[in-house]
Amino acid sequence: MGINEKAWHVGFKWTIGDEDNPTGAICLDDSSDALHICEIKDARTDWAVSTTSHPTLYVHSASDPATDYVRVYHDGTNGIIDCDGTTVMSMTATTLDIAGDLGITGDVTVTGGVTWTGAVDVVLTAPTTADDAFYGLINASAVYTAGNMVGLRGKVVLSGTTNFVSATGVWAGLDFSTKTGSGSGLTCALNAEVTSDNATAPNAIVYLQSLPNGSSADFSNVPFIAFTEYAASGTGSNILFSLGHQPAGSNRNVTSGTSGNIIYQQTLHIIANGSDAYIPYSTVEGTYTTAYLIQSSLATASTTTGTGAVILAGGLGVAGRGNFGDQVIVTSTAPTAAINAIAGLANVTNTWASGEINGVYGKTTITLASNGSTYSAAGGHFELEFVGNATSGLGMTAACMVKFTSDLEEPNAILYLESYPTGSCDLSETPFITFCDYKSGSGVKSNTLLRIGDPVMAQTISTGAGKISYNGTLRCSIYDDTSSRAIYLVTSSTEGTFTSAYPVALSYAGTALAITSAIPAGDAYSGIRSEVTADDPDNAYGMAGYFQSTVTGAIAGHIYGIGSWINFDSTPTCSSTIIAAQDNGIYGTATLTNTRVIFGMRMEAVITASPAILCPFSINVSSGGITALFAVDALAAVSWTSGVHTSAVSGSLPIICDNDGTTVKYIRTYDTPA
Repeated sequence: MGINEKAWHVGFKWTIGDEDNPTGAICLDDSSDALHICEIKDARTDWAVSTTSHPTLYVHSASDPATDYVRVYHDGTNGIIDCDGTTVMSMTATTLDIAGDLGITGDVTVTGGVTWTGAVDVVLTAPTTADDAFYGLINASAVYTAGNMVGLRGKVVLSGTTNFVSATGVWAGLDFSTKTGSGSGLTCALNAEVTSDNATAPNAIVYLQSLPNGSSADFSNVPFIAFTEYAASGTGSNILFSLGHQPAGSNRNVTSGTSGNIIYQQTLHIIANGSDAYIPYSTVEGTYTTAYLIQSSLATASTTTGTGAVILAGGLGVAGRGNFGDQVIVTSTAPTAAINAIAGLANVTNTWASGEINGVYGKTTITLASNGSTYSAAGGHFELEFVGNATSGLGMTAACMVKFTSDLEEPNAILYLESYPTGSCDLSETPFITFCDYKSGSGVKSNTLLRIGDPVMAQTISTGAGKISYNGTLRCSIYDDTSSRAIYLVTSSTEGTFTSAYPVALSYAGTALAITSAIPAGDAYSGIRSEVTADDPDNAYGMAGYFQSTVTGAIAGHIYGIGSWINFDSTPTCSSTIIAAQDNGIYGTATLTNTRVIFGMRMEAVITASPAILCPFSINVSSGGITALFAVDALAAVSWTSGVHTSAVSGSLPIICDNDGTTVKYIRTYDTPA
């Protein structure tokens, strides 16, 4: 039987591919692959559509069937519904459930609710005019008293016990992915606006609300707004926020210039818990610079100092230079952490060749119309007061702390004191530092003048040769009319005396080294006291003291290595006491067997020349003569024996001579006692 080609091209067929489950089908020929549904009167219309590669269903309108139609087909990758003509696709079903992804290349208008169980991506490709990728609109004409009408709502519900990375209810972004202009209008990630032409005013343009529901919800450290910046390689923003916007051809600035406006005299108008409040701002970065009054309502009448005064109940931080015409009173009440009532900070990033840069500068200028007396005046006054049960503190407590921190430069000094006498000013009797102790009530005055290092803070000074502290001396630097050099202050380890465990070397380029001392009445040590403890000694120089003089040049008169004199005026009265210019002795209970003990003195003359005279003693008395060469407690002390010597004389010993050695007297010597 032959095939009816016309009938076989298209029609209802019985498919036989699945013999177990045969079904009916509308089969299309493979030349056009198109099936058109139209009114019978339009059957002869030239649809003017291109041949498709896949079976396609066309549903035409009755009014303009050639141009207004819906096309449904599958291109082998995606199922596609295409609306031609008016290009508006309307779905009037109450509920539209789409289990998979929905791709729409045109506009979508939804008059009811839409619920997606998966992600929704709306892509607006290459627009050339103003358009919206997603637009939510509610035309509300009836009165409602509860709930919220929202044109576009986003919400994320988090549940379960596992951690999550990031979550936001609504995400807004603007991406300049390629080089483009900044735009002559508005370019931002999020634009919020309220439009009204009647007396109804909104609560806010943007309303931020936190809802910490439940007793375990803690929002105490959650900010309402967080500003963050992620600059992978570009330059981040240098502006936190902007007030007003003035693109070409429009004025969108906020209100300003009049009391009650958003901006007025360098303050920003806000509402804080229903009351007017104002945030001051500076016109210069890095400082608080303002041309208007700074004042605090917490100041009492007794501390008000007049126009221009700054009276604060909290801390005052000035990052630049502040000039105040009147008094500044800053009070910080009950702080629980480290705080500065007034902090001065100068951030210097450039070099300068003259003048001073100071974190804090205090100066008092006194100008009197005529000569007169003043009371107390200071350029700066620092005071620390412990009141009530205040303890001394676990750290550093002082009226004034001076600190220098550096990882590069060496300062002239940590504390620099300078006197500047001008005109006829005489500062000759003015000390650089005055220490005074003002005792009030039953307190106890300080017993320490200076402390070097701090045991409380465990802060020590440098020690060792060339350091601040070395062998009982403190290193200082002095600059006078001659040069700049190091000097060393000597310290004693015992009060009331000079006690040192280190050598004491005295060097003086003048005519004499003078030590003046006053000895109290009664038995007391001399003006110079030297006590030495020698362990296993081997010392031939003198343990308690050693004196050495080196003589050069011509000797013009008598010279003595050591001189010891006792001078009397007319007031002393003397009894049967001993007065001696020098007292030498040896004392103790040591075993001295086979030891040669010299308890007077050992005299040595180690010279190569032959002097006019060489004697161990020289005697000079002002009048009369001496009683004897030696005064003894008893004759036995010098091993004296009585009687007349009968043995022969063994020799003679020169005993005295005159000063030039021309007259010498001798005494006889014997080999046995009398």
